[in-house]
Amino acid sequence: MYQQKLIYPREPVAVEEYGEWNTPAIDMAKYYNYWYQPEQYNISFSDLVILQKIAGEVTPEDAVIISRKASLTGYYSGRKSNWYLLGVSNQEQWAYLKKNHATHILITDSNPDLINLIRANPENFRPLAMIHSELSEMGLLEITKFPDR
Repeated sequence: MYQQKLIYPREPVAVEEYGEWNTPAIDMAKYYNYWYQPEQYNISFSDLVILQKIAGEVTPEDAVIISRKASLTGYYSGRKSNWYLLGVSNQEQWAYLKKNHATHILITDSNPDLINLIRANPENFRPLAMIHSELSEMGLLEITKFPDR
């Protein structure tokens, strides 16, 4: 059966701290109902896959990446990945990250719990790859230290 490909990204993507991504990241045609998704969803999802693939290039093999989509992050990065806690205090989030040996965070603009954590402690993170677009903001950050609390 013929299947039309829907390859993303369709053009190079600027990735701050990394450079330009020029390689196809995902064929959305392989996913159920991809035709029903608006173009903006496919582009944002492609950007997320790009960051996950970059994570596989720039993080050590023993890295543990915290992500909203931990299964996908583990698949595309080849690294251990885990979810983050929802609706908890920054102290509880830090304790969870430390307990799970987190070394990196993959964040999108739809992760308010992690955004608040990073805003409260920017000195504890180092950006490794950031994508800024009209559709979304997302990034891969290294946890450089845990707070002394």
